[in-house]
Amino acid sequence: MADNAGLRGEPVVIGSMFPVSAPLSTFPQLPYMARIAVRSVNAAGGIKGRPLTWVHCDDKGDPNVAAKCADQLVHQKKVTALVESVGLQGNIAWPVLKKADIINWFNVPIWPDDFTSPLSYPAGLGIHAHQNMGLLVKRGEFKKVACMTGQGATAAKLCGFARDSLAAKGVKDFKTISWPTDTTTFQPYAAKVMADRYDAVVMAVGDALAAPVLQSLADMDADVTVLAPSTSIGTQSLKAARENGIPLRVASSWATDPARNAARKRMLDSVEKYGPSVGVPPDFDTLSDNAFNMYQGVMSLAAVMNGATSLKTADLQAYIAAHPTATGAAPPLDWTKPGPLPGFSRIVQVHAAPARLEEDGDLTPATDTWRSVFPGVHDVKCCS
Repeated sequence: MADNAGLRGEPVVIGSMFPVSAPLSTFPQLPYMARIAVRSVNAAGGIKGRPLTWVHCDDKGDPNVAAKCADQLVHQKKVTALVESVGLQGNIAWPVLKKADIINWFNVPIWPDDFTSPLSYPAGLGIHAHQNMGLLVKRGEFKKVACMTGQGATAAKLCGFARDSLAAKGVKDFKTISWPTDTTTFQPYAAKVMADRYDAVVMAVGDALAAPVLQSLADMDADVTVLAPSTSIGTQSLKAARENGIPLRVASSWATDPARNAARKRMLDSVEKYGPSVGVPPDFDTLSDNAFNMYQGVMSLAAVMNGATSLKTADLQAYIAAHPTATGAAPPLDWTKPGPLPGFSRIVQVHAAPARLEEDGDLTPATDTWRSVFPGVHDVKCCS
């Protein structure tokens, strides 16, 4: 590729494990964002003059497949690091990563090692993002709230976090509406929202599933406000809300306004420049946490690898410890100090910017003040 012109030596390999074809948690568009970011890195000189390569293994949401993926990425592809690995099979990969001493960069925290391992460098709250739902409502504003999600233990945790956060704002009637993981038609679940007269719903699925769920609510003429963290809302679900006039409130973990945030603009510029060559699909997701995690994860990992004295894990970790990761679209990430969640020391980005879908179609926070529901965490101004 022309972007690799002048780069010499063996490629530096990074990789990801996440599902692109799974029934509950699926991320079919992330490979395109990874390729865009890698092309951006190589156009800027690669990794110490060597080309960067990204490899992916689709775990299909299956633990047996995930075990093969972890072995393939570590022992066959010989990745230097994992980046933006998301999905429900991370617990399968962690024993392999720890034995091989490989960092998990910008991983989405779900499993115990995500929260505690010194090899874990999560960029956000992961499943704990639903604890910020309380930021989106006023006390007494809603009386009946439903959490819409697929069946499963992780989904139950998401709804539990949302329930507890909203209870602090006076919501006492909170129920979960869940569907089997192989569901493709969501009208019956939207009908439950209508029948029980909920006045708000929480989304506890990813963008790819949130979009048809929102469309089903619109088709049923459900008069509800939708609450979600930016782990659940992306370009596709925003489009569904916008086109159907659905009131949407989002606790955003990444700054979303490119006019105010240079990091967001750089990502969108890269998508415009390289998107056609990697074959991005229509309605390509550039909004969700996972989309920005992937782009900024690859870019920031490249900066770490270029700054470190070598690509050995110890040297990468030494550089990370000495240089808090400034994403430009969230407070800097500093893993040298434990985060504020007891027992979850590696989660250091707990802030969110409440945003509402406005009449002009934008979903941007009204101010640059970032807040958190967690005790002892102060508001911050974000971001340069």
